[in-house]
Amino acid sequence: MIAMRLHAGILAATVGVAPFLVSYDPKVMALANLLGLPTPPSIEGLQAGRLVDLFNEFQRSQDRYAQSLPAKMATLADQARQNISALESVLGQ
Repeated sequence: MIAMRLHAGILAATVGVAPFLVSYDPKVMALANLLGLPTPPSIEGLQAGRLVDLFNEFQRSQDRYAQSLPAKMATLADQARQNISALESVLGQ
């Protein structure tokens, strides 16, 4: 999957598909770092041929990236639950 939006990348990772991210914003770079994915190319000046070449290169390592996703997603989900608990504690709920 080529994800040009942050939430597309998050949804793909949630179901075990390593997304090929294209960066339009620093948060996309942050997601790539959290998931252990390669540095996303910037949308600025990106040509279709270059995008295809980068995607094909990414696909050659797709299995390796997909295998590491479940553990990374579990860690991120646990951190999200901890954040919710902290917020509930602060709000007194």
